[in-house]
Amino acid sequence: MFYLNEFLKLFKSHFLLFTLFVVGIAGMQTIVMQEEWIQEKTAQFQQKDIRSYFNALVSGDLNINGVQRKMSKLPGVALVNIANAKNLNQEISYLKDSFGADTVDKLAALKYQKIKIVLENKISSKNQNLIREYLERLIGKDNVTMGAVKSPRSLMEKDKQNLSQFFSYSVYYGFVFFFGLFLFSVLLLRKSVTNRSFIIRKFQRRKYVSFKIFVSGACSLLVLFCVVNLLMKGEMNTLNLLPFVCSLGAIMLISQSDFTSQGRR
Repeated sequence: MFYLNEFLKLFKSHFLLFTLFVVGIAGMQTIVMQEEWIQEKTAQFQQKDIRSYFNALVSGDLNINGVQRKMSKLPGVALVNIANAKNLNQEISYLKDSFGADTVDKLAALKYQKIKIVLENKISSKNQNLIREYLERLIGKDNVTMGAVKSPRSLMEKDKQNLSQFFSYSVYYGFVFFFGLFLFSVLLLRKSVTNRSFIIRKFQRRKYVSFKIFVSGACSLLVLFCVVNLLMKGEMNTLNLLPFVCSLGAIMLISQSDFTSQGRR
């Protein structure tokens, strides 16, 4: 408890470095315990839909499920999504950008359903127009208002592969980043802790003070964030020892002078 109290004193004298120390420990522990969740989220990001699409407003009197079924069978159509029925007045500001102010003003008092037609990759402009014409014939020109085809920004194939590879190793990069923060904070705190430990060694005859101050702080934080992550449904496995081993190794290396001075005595 004595060494932990000495560690907590750093909060007042070195708030920023103390914060980096805590963030580094928290990040390392969270990454190893939430690895599966992080991988799942990054996988979702990699699979983000970058296909072209267009929106259409369909009269609420029509059988929208039948429209969805028929449109989904068309070559070149990847997906047809139906939004919940909404009063157009709630979306006027958004729809004016997509369909034009004149059209929206005419439809503002009516109730429509919005559908999103997602197109297959690399579909030609000619086939895009054919799909739009089919929808117009299927529903009737007076019952549908279509927005322009939108093509989300896509990366070059090589860039997409590089980005996918980067995200597949995101857990490891994240761990290295947080370990770097931790190491940086310990290096800059070393001088202050060493000066404090010199006084403690001189008047209280304690050994390896710098090492024990850093270790008490690191271990306390590792246990704390381990409990927090368990409450957040984190996983317990042998990988959880990695933050402890890395932090302890770094502290031992940085506190080497502490061992050397004690050995000479």
